[in-house]
Amino acid sequence: MQLDKPQLFIEHNFGNAKLKYIWYQGIDIRFMEQRNPRLYNQLIKLNCKAATGLTIAACEWILWRLESWREKDSNLQKEYLQALWISLISKEYTTKEEVGSTVGSKLSKEEEPMELINYYYNDIRLNYNVHHPSIYYNAVNMIELARYVSDDTDFFDSWFNSIIGQSTELFPVPKDDLDEKGVFQFNEDEDFDPYQMIKEPFIPREFYFEPGFDYQTADLKQLQKKLLDSVDYNENRFLSSPERMISIDFVGVPYQVND
Repeated sequence: MQLDKPQLFIEHNFGNAKLKYIWYQGIDIRFMEQRNPRLYNQLIKLNCKAATGLTIAACEWILWRLESWREKDSNLQKEYLQALWISLISKEYTTKEEVGSTVGSKLSKEEEPMELINYYYNDIRLNYNVHHPSIYYNAVNMIELARYVSDDTDFFDSWFNSIIGQSTELFPVPKDDLDEKGVFQFNEDEDFDPYQMIKEPFIPREFYFEPGFDYQTADLKQLQKKLLDSVDYNENRFLSSPERMISIDFVGVPYQVND
């Protein structure tokens, strides 16, 4: 599965540090309920694509923290995370394939967090595709879980504070997509037209994980090409075929950079 470990984690020797966090029966509920309004209020300032990107990054953070400690391989997670990153180009790239989860089954401290991201995959994909407000709740829970399993919270906080600061500046909610109260015009509000995430700029994986990455000077088209060239939809069940994408009104040529 072509999802290479980011340099950020290699430099920090992140995945090899001993797992010190405690996992006990019922703690999974902590990461399935909304208990951090302060974090939510930070995230709601981001457009939907940026909130989803941060959610995907948090899931990948969990993956690299735990991969070397697991008895199972992480190919499933790498497969659907790759698809989610590509969906930041266009949501039509993902299929309706779902992921099963045995969260809460008294598994090991290495496996239960992975089952949580399995559980959230379906929500992340669906909420992003239909532009549902729960995008932000997904982000809160995955960010909190990533911080919890990190153990080195200083490392996590430094990364998160940098990313949220840049994201707030670069990817704010478009003013034209707010109602008179300054609230998102979500699809479920019948008084408004559906929010069009296609208007939001592509955010590459490198923005989250490449030290020193400068979004404003980056060649985003080249990064899109690099991402699209790295995948094979025939080998990834979470990626749509070109035929399916065209049938659901994808605009442009699938798996090519489009203007």
